[in-house]
Amino acid sequence: MQVDVTGDTKSAAASALNPVGGKELDKTAFLKLLVAQLRNQNPLEPMSNTEFVAQLAQFSSVEQLVSVNEGLNTLQMQQMGMSNAQAASFIGKDVEVRSDTLEVGSDDKELKVGFKIEGDAATVQVNIRDASGAVVRTIDLGGNPKGDVTFDWDLRNDQGVVVPPGSYRMDVVAKDDAGSPVNWEAHARGVVNGVSYENGYPELIVGGSIKAALGDVVGVYPAGETVLGAQTTP
Repeated sequence: MQVDVTGDTKSAAASALNPVGGKELDKTAFLKLLVAQLRNQNPLEPMSNTEFVAQLAQFSSVEQLVSVNEGLNTLQMQQMGMSNAQAASFIGKDVEVRSDTLEVGSDDKELKVGFKIEGDAATVQVNIRDASGAVVRTIDLGGNPKGDVTFDWDLRNDQGVVVPPGSYRMDVVAKDDAGSPVNWEAHARGVVNGVSYENGYPELIVGGSIKAALGDVVGVYPAGETVLGAQTTP
């Protein structure tokens, strides 16, 4: 006598593979699938011990992976909470961050700009760009030794016209005596007056508009101290 349970087996397997809510197969669904397979197997051709042990091993692996994933999610949430708390602790403090952003306010008459070069430079040229990336001012600073370089921008473009308030960026072209590029890094300085989580991680809002990740903070200073960098107002 031939026993045909193929239809029942497929139906039970399909039910086990279709968890409530359309979620992916988890350890509970996997166990239901295994039980359904055992309950509906062909009694004349039962599952071999080897196959059964292999499926139990698969279930064990699924369970371990689920546990690891839950642990990682918990750890991620804890780290996120710590980062959020750390970012909030910077509010009201004067910080220096890696940033090439220059913020021009409506009441500003000039802006102190600063950066660092990693070697002696025979020539240093600063290009100040507007929000579209167009160069509005080019400033030649001549030669400068390794270290901090600062200058005052009178907020005028190359035509001598005062630029409108807004965000600007600078890039530096520094070369040594042999004409080889010299690396540089721009810093901005200001008071942290908020924290943004818009991008999925905490960013300090420096001077009202400059956003910097916690990893870009290079110093925290007493308010009013003479500073290096593109200074911003609180």
